[in-house]
Amino acid sequence: LLGGMISSTAVSLHFSRRSQRTPEHAVALAYGVIAACIMLLPRITIVSGALQPALLGPLAWRLGPAFLMGAGLVAYILWKGPAIN
Repeated sequence: LLGGMISSTAVSLHFSRRSQRTPEHAVALAYGVIAACIMLLPRITIVSGALQPALLGPLAWRLGPAFLMGAGLVAYILWKGPAIN
C-alpha cells in the first residue's frame, strides 16, 4: 500500500510484469494493483487539500465513499482469501 501512496502506476506496471514471470501469483498481484489504485483517492484529496485547503472538504465528501468501498473490497479479499483463479 505504501507503493500505492507514492505511485499506483509504478506498482501496477511492476506487478503486471511480475505476473508474467510468475503466473501462479497473478491473482494476488492483480489484487495488489487494485489496492494500489485505491490509494490514488486519498492521495488526490491530501495533495489537493494541501495546495488549496478549500477543496479538502468537498473532495473528501466526493472521493471518501469510493475510497471506503475500495478499502472494504480489499479488506474483504484479505479476510476471505483470493477465491478467483
